[in-house]
Amino acid sequence: MKHKLRYILYAGLAALHGSWNRTRKQGYEVVSLHFQPDGSLLERKFLTGFGQAEDVIGQPVGVAKGPDGALYVSDDFTGSIYRITYRSPTGITRTPTSQ
Repeated sequence: MKHKLRYILYAGLAALHGSWNRTRKQGYEVVSLHFQPDGSLLERKFLTGFGQAEDVIGQPVGVAKGPDGALYVSDDFTGSIYRITYRSPTGITRTPTSQ
C-alpha cells in the first residue's frame, strides 16, 4: 500500500469528543495511536479544527473505515459524517485497497 496515510495502517484512531466542563476546553480532534517497541503509545494529531480557541464547531464521535478504503468520522455537534481520502499532489485520487 503506497499512499500518504500509510503511517496509520497499523495504528488505532480515536475520536476525542471534547470536554465541556473544564476551565479550558480540550479534545475536539481525532488522533492516531501508534504502539512503540517499548510498549508505550505515541499519539499524533490526525484531524483537528473542531475546536477554535474556546469555540466548538464540531465534536468527533466515531471513526470507521469504509469498504472503499476511505475513513469516515461522525460529528454529533453538526450531525455530519466526514469522508477522508487521500489525494496525491498530482491530483490523482488513490483509494487504498485491502491486501
